[in-house]
Amino acid sequence: MIMINENEERILDKINFFLSENIKVHVEKKDKLFLNGYFIKPIKDGIWKFNDDKFGELYLFLSNIYDVDEFREVGG
Repeated sequence: MIMINENEERILDKINFFLSENIKVHVEKKDKLFLNGYFIKPIKDGIWKFNDDKFGELYLFLSNIYDVDEFREVGG
């Protein structure tokens, strides 16, 4: 098991919920890159396969995630 802080634990809880409910999310990474899409599956502790609308399938690491929220369509 990896060591995580309180903020990472909060993010982990959100990821597990969004993954189990198949909810589209908006991910803000620590490098300020934004992703929109779905968590596909966990790979191992702290790593997930993610399907981004723009970049396709990629790997997301808990240590690189600043925050995760449910995706909200802007405008419309």
